[in-house]
Amino acid sequence: MADSYDYATKLTREEAAVDLVVHDRLGVRDRLVELAGEAARRYGFSLTRLSRPPTSRELARGLHHLMTVWDGPLDEALLDATSGRLGEAYDTASIAFAYPDARASREAIPAIDAVKRATHDRLNIIRPDLTLGETFLVSNFKIIDAMIAESVRVRYEPHQAGTELPPGLRDRVLPFFRAASDRIKAGQLWHRGPGDGCIAVRTDEGLVVTATRTCKAPLDESRLVLVERYDEASNVLTFRGPALPSADSVELFVLTERLPHMWAFIHTHASRQITRNPEFERGFRLGRRPCGEPALGHEMAGLLRGRGHGLIVIEEHGEIFIGSQPPTEYFAWLDETLAATHP
Repeated sequence: MADSYDYATKLTREEAAVDLVVHDRLGVRDRLVELAGEAARRYGFSLTRLSRPPTSRELARGLHHLMTVWDGPLDEALLDATSGRLGEAYDTASIAFAYPDARASREAIPAIDAVKRATHDRLNIIRPDLTLGETFLVSNFKIIDAMIAESVRVRYEPHQAGTELPPGLRDRVLPFFRAASDRIKAGQLWHRGPGDGCIAVRTDEGLVVTATRTCKAPLDESRLVLVERYDEASNVLTFRGPALPSADSVELFVLTERLPHMWAFIHTHASRQITRNPEFERGFRLGRRPCGEPALGHEMAGLLRGRGHGLIVIEEHGEIFIGSQPPTEYFAWLDETLAATHP
């Protein structure tokens, strides 16, 4: 079940199951099934297209996700029906609505927030990121990205070298992780919940990072892991710790290899304050990028070369606060940057 699966290991293709239901009301989804199938084969989840999802079935080990592309306005009956399938036929679900204009999209937010709370964030209503005339809708890119995140979760191939961190390492890095957690909590720097994003520190042993789906506020200190190596050619990530490293470990490790003076990383999904805040103009802006891929690490390294710190904002995803300063200076810069947000 989704609420108990801790990602101690990577799900197999059979265990990471996505059912896709498409209502192509706008005539723009002719390639969605093909593109989703390519992603399933590449990243290792199973994909089944259905015309109508089941209301109940036995949920075996793994995760069963329902992706519904509605391509119409917010529908209360669909929300109720999908919520009713959680725990009966699916562990989690996502819905992609389409709205006739910006006002309708904004007016849907209270209902969306209410259903997220009622389902304990097991029902994800994907925010639109594309316009078609006056219509606001969700792109194929974002739908497929959600399928990966809600099933197999990580795009790398893990190799677990051990279940424990080297002696003394946790105690050395905990002050940074706790200080980062305090700021994430104070600013509510997340979109879906405090499990969003990651915290990471470069050390002599490698990159210490929160495991995927780790709560940051309050911080679950038992889920710190060490990434020792990442081989770009084979996409194998070697780590030590109790669970899979954050999906973003790949680009962060590549970045530290390219720019070894960078050591501090806080990745948040502060949608309201930063990512989708038109009044906040700081930082380097990247368009939509697939996260969890080495190409993003190389691109960020190019942007930050010759700099002591930097904020990188990735469209429709989140932001990364990256620094090489001593902790006091790093957090002073972070605090000053966060104070400049105007949600």
